[in-house]
Amino acid sequence: AQAARGEEAYKKDCSSCHGAGLAGDGFAPGLAGSEFLSNWNGTSVGDLFDRIRISMPPSSPASLPNATKADIIAFVLKFNKFPAGSAELASSTDALKD
Repeated sequence: AQAARGEEAYKKDCSSCHGAGLAGDGFAPGLAGSEFLSNWNGTSVGDLFDRIRISMPPSSPASLPNATKADIIAFVLKFNKFPAGSAELASSTDALKD
């Protein structure tokens, strides 16, 4: 359910830069496949969340609530074929660093 909410939010708030297929546009990085995996290799979901929380969308990072940003991460992880957890992703950096 969280990834489904995240897909809707991604389409509305992220796809104009990162593309409908999460491939990026040359300026915005891809959020799928080998580019995404290599960019975030060795980091936690909390690191990804913190980056998005602080800087996305670039024109107005405070425009999306943290819960929506966690939903978007759930969608990105599902798109990249990461297994779903037993609970929804938290919307705080500290909880996601674990």
